[in-house]
Amino acid sequence: MTELVLRFEHLVGRAALKLWSDLPRDLQERLFEDAAGGDEALRHNLAIYLHDHHPRTTHPPKADCCGVEFHACKRRSDGHSLTARY
Repeated sequence: MTELVLRFEHLVGRAALKLWSDLPRDLQERLFEDAAGGDEALRHNLAIYLHDHHPRTTHPPKADCCGVEFHACKRRSDGHSLTARY
């Protein structure tokens, strides 16, 4: 790839990150899947980054069989919490 193409990709990626919270959820998921691919470590790190910087990327809470929302909070090694909603 040429330097100019790499620059364009960087700019579009930066713009997508800047607008991430405003993007529809299905588009967020498509972009995430395309960016992370099958690399599990990259998927994990990208998910943490997006959750830390864009609160809308957390999954909406689901109710259990009794209609009660279930939330799980994990502590990362750097002390930040990552809330997973099930």
